[in-house]
Amino acid sequence: MPGAVGIGRVTEMEDYWAEAIKICEKWEIDHLDLYHDSYVSDTLLQVTTNVCLRDPIHPNKLGYDRLAPLIGDWMETISQ
Repeated sequence: MPGAVGIGRVTEMEDYWAEAIKICEKWEIDHLDLYHDSYVSDTLLQVTTNVCLRDPIHPNKLGYDRLAPLIGDWMETISQ
């Protein structure tokens, strides 16, 4: 696929995510960084096999099923 590199990352995503983190930090918004989490990439999504991805960056149903508990657990930790 055009723009895909390495284990399914898109070259522009690093800059995009860096900006998103800056915005969250500026406005003190809690955020979950799944992009830089090797456990998510290597274990949950197994990105090198494409088992859990529908394209080089988006999870398929199995991928979302694996991510949902992790995201749910994180959401439970957010202060109200």
